[in-house]
Amino acid sequence: MVKLRMSIFAFVLLGGLAGTAFAGPVQVYSNWAQGNMGDAHNTAGSQYIGCWVNSDTVGPALLYCEANDGAGNVNYCYTQNANIVNLASSMQLSSNISFSWDVNHGCTWVTITNYSQPPARHY
Repeated sequence: MVKLRMSIFAFVLLGGLAGTAFAGPVQVYSNWAQGNMGDAHNTAGSQYIGCWVNSDTVGPALLYCEANDGAGNVNYCYTQNANIVNLASSMQLSSNISFSWDVNHGCTWVTITNYSQPPARHY
């Protein structure tokens, strides 16, 4: 699983170094999506990415993540896997979120990254 995430990260990084331009702060691919919540929020248009957690008194917590790249590509995943659900507690206003889904939209992995990067964010 870690190798898969590192491969995806390397692909995205190399794509940026090779001069590939991404359309905006949120990208939605065939079975995974990535983006920055703060940048998406501060970008004109309909781009967004985020996750929420819901629970009730009788069942385990449910994590739901959704991404929209503003160009008509929207996708989501959900899971009750406790390891993945616990990641949601690390989300911040400017978190980078990446997630992947299977054919039933079950989350296969979720990554929450919190770090500063240029340009400076104003919240």
